[in-house]
Amino acid sequence: MKVKELIEEHSIVPRKSMGQNFLTSDEVAVRIVEECNIKTGDVVLEVGTGLGILTERILAYGVKVYGVEKDSVLYGLLVERYKGMSNLFLMCGNILYIRLSDFGYRRIKIVSNLPYSISSDFLYWVLENRGYVDSCVLTLQKEVAQRVYAKPGSKIYGSISVLVQYYMEINRLFDISGDLFYPSSKVLSQVIVLRPKECLSAIDEGVFFNVVHRVFAHRRKQLKNSLGLRVSILGGIDLSRRPEELSWEEFVRLSNAYKEREDER
Repeated sequence: MKVKELIEEHSIVPRKSMGQNFLTSDEVAVRIVEECNIKTGDVVLEVGTGLGILTERILAYGVKVYGVEKDSVLYGLLVERYKGMSNLFLMCGNILYIRLSDFGYRRIKIVSNLPYSISSDFLYWVLENRGYVDSCVLTLQKEVAQRVYAKPGSKIYGSISVLVQYYMEINRLFDISGDLFYPSSKVLSQVIVLRPKECLSAIDEGVFFNVVHRVFAHRRKQLKNSLGLRVSILGGIDLSRRPEELSWEEFVRLSNAYKEREDER
């Protein structure tokens, strides 16, 4: 598939407002789809189908494929290009307003050369829909990917790091040079895989989410001040510490103890 030729043929202008950068490397596209580990009977959801460089290779596996594209022009192009493909179902819309439960499948494999403008929101969407996720193979701006697997003590360690690491197994795969996209970019991308964990230990996930977001909203404050607590230790955690010092395991202990404390009041 010659992406640049397709762009010229249809006079497509990438829209900065939608974070559009089209992958142009067939070799990289093959690697990304291979990492999806697609098997007979799988259902695959591609988010941001773009010009179809991944779509074309996923369809070759003969599985059921759902593609979501927000850009109506690109959506129309793909509808025309793949008309007659009985295993492809295209939708024009915003993935953030779609629930995986509505598809009617127990587990779905997700793949996306993700529009950078929605990276963080999409990661939260994945967490919210994780009960229906088999795996996610995502191409992210490298600095976003690094935030996902950042370790405590790092300047880029934050709420998204804690939450994704708690709910997901994370594997780093490979980097993609910015000159393999159109328009080209000076920014590196990175492909990662997320797989939901089976056993979770937070007593109340709502409380866990709330505690994590609450303390990182004031990341330079001590935990006791962010949480409005007058005790010095909770759940074995020294509350004079700051949020970027805690691992996701410690956040689970803290939120569980916080939940028990609230229930006793």
